[in-house]
Amino acid sequence: MATQGQSLSLDQAVQQASKLNQAGRLQDAHALLSQVLKKAPKNAVALQQMSIVLHKAGKTAEAITHIEKAIKIRKNEAAFLSMAGEMHRTIGNLDKAIEYGKKAVALKPNVPAFLSNLGVAYFDNGDLELAENFHAKALGTDPHYIPSLNNLGGIAQARHQLAKAKGFYDKALALNPNHFGTLNNLGALLTEQRQPEAAIDILAKAINLNPRRAIAHCNIGFALFAMEQFEKAKLGFDEALKLDPRSIKATLGLTNYYLEKRQTAEALALILPLQKANPANAELLYTLGNLHRESGMYKLALSNYDDAITLDPTLSACIVAKSEALIELGKTEQAEALLISVISIDESHYGARLALARVRSATDGDTNVKWLSTKLKSLSNQSESAAIPLHFVLGKCHDDLGNYDLAFEHYLAGCSLKRKRIKYSMHEHRENIGEIKALFSKEFILRHGNCGDPSNTPIFIVGMPRSGTSLVEQIIASHPEVYGAGELHYLGSMADKNQTDYPQSIREFECDDFTHLGRTYISELNKYSEVATRTTDKMPANFRFLGLIHLALPNAKIIHIQRNPIDTCLSGFSKSFRSGQHQSYDLKELGQYYTDYHELMAHWRVVLPKGSFYDVQYEDLVADTEKQARQLIEYCGLPWDDTCLNFHKTERSVKTASVTQVRKPIYTSSVERWRAYEQHLGPLFEGLGDLAPK
Repeated sequence: MATQGQSLSLDQAVQQASKLNQAGRLQDAHALLSQVLKKAPKNAVALQQMSIVLHKAGKTAEAITHIEKAIKIRKNEAAFLSMAGEMHRTIGNLDKAIEYGKKAVALKPNVPAFLSNLGVAYFDNGDLELAENFHAKALGTDPHYIPSLNNLGGIAQARHQLAKAKGFYDKALALNPNHFGTLNNLGALLTEQRQPEAAIDILAKAINLNPRRAIAHCNIGFALFAMEQFEKAKLGFDEALKLDPRSIKATLGLTNYYLEKRQTAEALALILPLQKANPANAELLYTLGNLHRESGMYKLALSNYDDAITLDPTLSACIVAKSEALIELGKTEQAEALLISVISIDESHYGARLALARVRSATDGDTNVKWLSTKLKSLSNQSESAAIPLHFVLGKCHDDLGNYDLAFEHYLAGCSLKRKRIKYSMHEHRENIGEIKALFSKEFILRHGNCGDPSNTPIFIVGMPRSGTSLVEQIIASHPEVYGAGELHYLGSMADKNQTDYPQSIREFECDDFTHLGRTYISELNKYSEVATRTTDKMPANFRFLGLIHLALPNAKIIHIQRNPIDTCLSGFSKSFRSGQHQSYDLKELGQYYTDYHELMAHWRVVLPKGSFYDVQYEDLVADTEKQARQLIEYCGLPWDDTCLNFHKTERSVKTASVTQVRKPIYTSSVERWRAYEQHLGPLFEGLGDLAPK
């Protein structure tokens, strides 16, 4: 056989092809092996080598055809059998993978690679005990066999034995610091342990070693997602799916990205066909539950969670998500019992302990608070993602206990870490507010005054975050004719048009444009309820759009809730918001944001017709709830209903930071709460300027 001017025997040609294969020259190896097989179609070694080339090229089905031809020629070649099993495993033919793997081990019971491959097949088939057994046997023959050390780490990780898993990974990397599989698994583990900062360094090394492996791109996507670098995370998921379009994990990551962006239609389009094709995948059901929960479909969400937990009782993230859904539905006792049951099984369950601390008030000697405090002390400097929620939760616990200086210390630490992660400019915000005021002059509003959709369905509830918007919505939504839709993002999305930010996006609007925007908004709003005559939208930041609402929806009701500026800002500073509210993590910036909001509301009072919106003072609402509630309902044009005074008993979901407060009767302890923190609030007073106490 001739190659590059040399004449090779068949055996020499096969050996040369093997070298080409190892060097990554797959096309050259394929060409040479094709020549061999043309002359000797029953050359078993050539068939085996061709199967390797095809498998590496992503043509695994064709590779299996070749290796199975080789097996027919050499039935007792254990290496061929093990290789066939591994190829079947990679395309999901697990029964075949196990069948071939068992035959290989029966022929050669002391070869670590054959034992390990069979262990991996059992792992993929969900049989962790048998998987562990075969990897242990592999290490019995070779204690330094890295693939089995790595895979035993994966088994421990699947059992949520994270410290044990890390022990196996550390042993493997001590033997080979550049072992791709172990680096990849360790990166995923560190993200699970809420150490994504450390995970990114590990996963970047894995990607540099093998940039064609989809799983590492996927895992770095999850690490970036945990650090709230969502656009960078999406790049990781996209690259993973480009390399492996069938990757369930990468699809889950991209689904979570769309969920974070509240693009539920895109998320559902990704996950529904995948879940239908993989009905026994607990992670898919868990994610589908999160999507249904975000869409307000709680019955479906709880059903998804229950099905996922039935399939995998160890899926603790799903159990915590179910408890959070129950809290949002006002079923706090059920949620608390569920979290306690999780902790009774795994006392170190981080997510369950955080959720439990959020849902109940801390008491003296609280063992959960002690555990969380110890956990925080044990964290390294690379564990910022774990430290952030711990600081906010411990701040809340110490506030419950009256330890205000210690509570503030935790709030400040949590906010400082959070602020490092986000991009926010108070100067750009002030400029944007100035642009809104400049555009929405009295003249502009008069010129477009006879436009808009005539619907009176919307009731907008606006104000600063943590000012009482949730309380006002809960009162109004308790009325039988009202549906409480919560914080909707439609208006902001519609205002930012054609990649142009509001208000410049509407500078050239004509009457028809305002009418179209209003009609589009109503069509979205009507999807929430077919029976309610009114629907609330309590997105606080809609205070920026009062002029736009007046022109696009002239018959909508707008309720503006205001609260003591220092209580409002302190309440925001003490919360870690799921998304947005970037102004909340620095006291001076928060004070400046409040000042901007206050000035814009004053502008609306000047340029909008009298009575365009209704002002409510939070302190008046909690001092005389019935009087204020009656006035609210009257303003909305609705007949009075006594259920509006029993708002804390209303069965509806609440997903905001006020989720637990609105389930309680009116309380006044939040009035003048800032006095306990006064000595720490200098930067806030500076930001508030003239609005600060004298």
